Amino acid sequence: MRDFEATGFEALAPRTHLTSMAAFAYAEVDFGRVRLQFGGRIERNSYRAGDRMIGFDSEDRDFHEDDDHDHDDDHEDEDEVLVPVPDPRDRAFLGASGSIGVHVGIGEHEVEHRQAVPHPARPVAEDDGYVDARLTETNEPLPRIPPLRGTLQLDVPYGDFTLSPQLMYAAKQDAIFRGETETDGYSVLNVIASYTWSRRNAAHILSFTGYNLTNTLYRNHTSFIKDLAPEMGRGIKVGYTVRFF
Repeated sequence: MRDFEATGFEALAPRTHLTSMAAFAYAEVDFGRVRLQFGGRIERNSYRAGDRMIGFDSEDRDFHEDDDHDHDDDHEDEDEVLVPVPDPRDRAFLGASGSIGVHVGIGEHEVEHRQAVPHPARPVAEDDGYVDARLTETNEPLPRIPPLRGTLQLDVPYGDFTLSPQLMYAAKQDAIFRGETETDGYSVLNVIASYTWSRRNAAHILSFTGYNLTNTLYRNHTSFIKDLAPEMGRGIKVGYTVRFF
């Protein structure tokens, strides 16, 4: 639990009480050279916030706070402008995520004591996540909440070369706040390729990444400008990295 409070004329956030609960599960199944890993997490965060109003004088621009919300339409100071802050009513976030990994021992490499040991690899990995966030009073969805989404990646090593196709996908988000627009589901294909030159005290890595190779037009629901600009189209990136050890 957390209890947050900001005081003073410049404080923009009301007093907020946070209650958080989470549970995590992990399992591993070993088949010798092949090992399966499963992981999952569920978390719930609920917020309780107080109401507040901010006002300022239009001439001197000095901010001041008015907590009682009792305002007369025939206020003596006609130069006062009241700026309402969006009602921070109680809200709750429920999120779940899961991952599946397949680890395979491929080949051997030498360690400090010159003993040959299996070289671990994770050729298949899938990660998924889901969030449901709503106002507890009205059960309305909150804005800019991501839809069900996930990533599936396959790592294909061949000597010092590794090829990793990656599929990113998301479902349609139609649980939206008033005035918010829906976003369609999408799937995006990326490919990451890398080659490593190993030396005595350094590793030289040349990498090539291709983004959105199918040039899919899609929008990120959490983006502030999603209605104006979609996400990046087809692109490439080439990198060179030196790691010293």
